[in-house]
Amino acid sequence: MRSARYAGDGCDYAANNAKLLEALAQAPAPRRRAAFRCVMALASPQGQVILEEGRLDGVITEAPRGEGGFGYDPIFFVPEAGKTLAEMPAEDKNALSHRSRALARMRPHLAQVASAAGPVLRTASQRGPAKCPLCGLEMDAQHCRELCPACGYQIDCSDPS
Repeated sequence: MRSARYAGDGCDYAANNAKLLEALAQAPAPRRRAAFRCVMALASPQGQVILEEGRLDGVITEAPRGEGGFGYDPIFFVPEAGKTLAEMPAEDKNALSHRSRALARMRPHLAQVASAAGPVLRTASQRGPAKCPLCGLEMDAQHCRELCPACGYQIDCSDPS
């Protein structure tokens, strides 16, 4: 489904919601189930790809509820929370969102990459160009950071060591 343009090009969130509610007007409860999905990918310079998914299951309501959020939030009811996404404070919505769930699953992989990279701060005693900890190529010095031209790995002066 083209969710952002469900009601057509140039339509807004309210038009998308109205069209979906109209399409489901006669649908029984089991046919009103819905899910938001987010898939995050982490790719290494060597071509290894890790995919992690976050999913938020819900039900499409019969009418919009709540003032917060955006998109389908007013009609997406989350049974585990007992309310629509638009009825939740942003911090509650963000804590259980499909995006936060995907990120929670990806964090261990990111931590592994970061720990394998070693300390990110270099001292004045470290001479010579930095080597990228991910792909081993020489990094370009740019003001307060060093950037690998091959894989994009970045060491920033504000990064903790």
